[in-house]
Amino acid sequence: MKNMLCPKRQSGMTGIGWLIIIILIISAALLVMTILPKYITAYSVESSLQSLVNDPSMRGASKRAIRDKLSRKFRAGYVTGVDLKKDLHIEKSRAGTLVDITYENREHIVGNIDIILSFSYQVNIPR
Repeated sequence: MKNMLCPKRQSGMTGIGWLIIIILIISAALLVMTILPKYITAYSVESSLQSLVNDPSMRGASKRAIRDKLSRKFRAGYVTGVDLKKDLHIEKSRAGTLVDITYENREHIVGNIDIILSFSYQVNIPR
């Protein structure tokens, strides 16, 4: 009985402790694998918008031309989750054209738990 209470003999984690640690690591990995593609898509959206600013043919372009150019870039970059009819806003002014894309991605995790990722990007295309 005296040996069971000795600290030298009772060291380390139990099987249940290891199981909890493994479950937490797997849950975190699954969460990252679920969210990471959404951020990769958001990066593609941002780089597509920035390319509009650097494209000389977009200076003074119509709203339809801007929408078509973005649509082609999104198809080429496999961008999904962005509805250009709903999420794209284009405003012309004297200084240039303001192009704004604001959208949300909802990702189901488990049960009634969802993650909502909100993204908003704006660029100003000079005249």
